[in-house]
Amino acid sequence: MVSGLHRALGVCLLLTLLPHACAEEEESNADLADSLESSAQADDAKAVLKKTVNETAKMRHTVSRVLHKSVEEVKTLKSLLITNAKGAAALNELYTEMAQLTKRMATYEDGMESCQKEMQNIKLQSEEVLSPAEANDPLIGSASLMQLSHHAETLHRQVKEAIQLHSKAQQDPTVGAGPVRR
Repeated sequence: MVSGLHRALGVCLLLTLLPHACAEEEESNADLADSLESSAQADDAKAVLKKTVNETAKMRHTVSRVLHKSVEEVKTLKSLLITNAKGAAALNELYTEMAQLTKRMATYEDGMESCQKEMQNIKLQSEEVLSPAEANDPLIGSASLMQLSHHAETLHRQVKEAIQLHSKAQQDPTVGAGPVRR
């Protein structure tokens, strides 16, 4: 990926340099051609050499200016590409988190719905009065027996406490003076 990015930046650099270099080269070539034509007519070698050096210096300055601009443009493009890649990575992370949260919410909602249905069923079952056929049903009868067993245990505990209080009251008359606990 990095080498592809370098290639892309290199191509961008060349494409941005090419129009500037071509324009400058045409201008320099025209100036050089004019200079050489006038020089050839004057047959003065020193003047031609001096003009050639001047034109070369101008061209070198122009090429370095174009190259500097192109390097700055490449740096800008590279910065934009890096920023874009970081933004895309952040968005991908957000989408992943959003998908996970959506999945968790769906699981939670399913669990809540299941729990509400179960509570509704239990409420309906506790409010029902058993018909004789249902009382004979071993599955339903066991639930009724469990309720009866629980009530019997509660009643047994209360009776036992009452007996203990009564026996203490007979042994010590000050113990039974208070209210009876239920």
